[in-house]
Amino acid sequence: LLIEGVLSKARNLSSIDPYRRRQTLTKRAYLVLLLSFINLVLGLATGFDLFYRLVYILLLILAISFLWNKISLWKVETNVERRATMAQVGDTINERIWIHNPAWLPKIWLEVEDFSDLPGHASGRILTLPGKSFRSWRVDTVCTHRGLYTLGPIKVFSGDPFGLFQKERIFPGTHRLLVYPRTVSYTHLRA
Repeated sequence: LLIEGVLSKARNLSSIDPYRRRQTLTKRAYLVLLLSFINLVLGLATGFDLFYRLVYILLLILAISFLWNKISLWKVETNVERRATMAQVGDTINERIWIHNPAWLPKIWLEVEDFSDLPGHASGRILTLPGKSFRSWRVDTVCTHRGLYTLGPIKVFSGDPFGLFQKERIFPGTHRLLVYPRTVSYTHLRA
């Protein structure tokens, strides 16, 4: 029953579209649009120039945030180095996650997360990545439960400085890990 649940999770993860990208508006973006509309109505009703200027500023902030978010994950690449395919309960598995920015534009806010169903596996990071650079980190996870687990895929999440738009990109690539029960040697057995 446990293995069937793990296999169904793995099938769901493998059905994720390769290099899927998703961009969403936050509640703040809807608030900026609402404030722009209210200021436009007030400007039309009163003829006061301040309301028109506020509309221009709010729409300019919205446009800059949209463009910033469009390029926030542009050319970002990830790579994961995983070696273990089998382990025992109590063993430590290692992986190294690389994130590379070949573009000259810096990536100010990136959140990297590994979709893994291995208990205790925490490989996420929030980082800033200058232009034409990379970062890597090592993740050590102690296997605490037996079973078949899936490591990956990697999700990179970003947004604009005002928090109006958010964008995520999923990099495919999964790795299966089979964790066996701990074996114990009995040297003092008497027949």
